[in-house]
Amino acid sequence: MTSSAAPAEGSLVRHDIDVGNMLYGSAHFISLRLPEQWDIAPGVGHPEVMAVHERAGRRWIVSGRAWYVLYHRDLGWAMELKLESTTRPRRPRSLPEPAETLEVHGHHARIRRWRRRRGLLHPRTITFIEVVYDCERSDRHIRLELSGRCPPEGFEQMLRFIPAWWCH
Repeated sequence: MTSSAAPAEGSLVRHDIDVGNMLYGSAHFISLRLPEQWDIAPGVGHPEVMAVHERAGRRWIVSGRAWYVLYHRDLGWAMELKLESTTRPRRPRSLPEPAETLEVHGHHARIRRWRRRRGLLHPRTITFIEVVYDCERSDRHIRLELSGRCPPEGFEQMLRFIPAWWCH
């Protein structure tokens, strides 16, 4: 994971998520573009890379997962970001069309929201937001999952920035 030092396109800062292992070496997952107040830290799990391929002269994680924490330095908000990449299906997935959609780097994405209680002794309600889409250029199916106890306005703010994230 690397971060650029200077803001790009207004006040958005680019954070390149490059992950690797001893077998495959380093490959690119995605580039997040976040406002200066938001930052990223490694999550609780180590990234998992099962397969890498090269498309358009760049190595991409085609099968893998990675976990990060997105946090707002001023407001103390935090949420987990889970990234997943798989090969694109040969036939489009026949999923019911959700009420919410957005564009991510030019790709049509579906949004799904839900809440779930977690914990044994002190269960708490956790918010989940899933964004899924296919990137034809990198030949991958990408799933982004935001979760946590962040206030609803934190999740809404993050959803406004996801269209500026780069998948290829």
